[in-house]
Amino acid sequence: MRYVIVVLFLLIVAQPAEAETKKFWVASGVLAATTIYDMETSIYTLGHNTNARESNVVLSPFLKKGRPAAYTYQAAVDLGLMLMVHRFKKEIPNLRFLPLVVVSAGHGLGGSMNLRIALK
Repeated sequence: MRYVIVVLFLLIVAQPAEAETKKFWVASGVLAATTIYDMETSIYTLGHNTNARESNVVLSPFLKKGRPAAYTYQAAVDLGLMLMVHRFKKEIPNLRFLPLVVVSAGHGLGGSMNLRIALK
């Protein structure tokens, strides 16, 4: 968890020479927040409901290894997505934030579904 916070802090403070737009940082921040929400609710649900299982087959082995492994994997995926969106700056300037918004919505939905399962 500490590593994710450090990485997010560095992403916000150490902006590249060509200053990013405010929309990019807001969308990236929302992505990081919803990722943390999804991860924490997944960990909580798996710990409190014996019938629960992680439906993401790629993430499941990392969750079994523990919180640091799961956060490392998810941070790498999110950083890759942010890099991809940054590279789309010139090709598709109007739609470049769409992947961040869609993935954020998926994390929000996943986290909410986790809570529903955990609180049954």
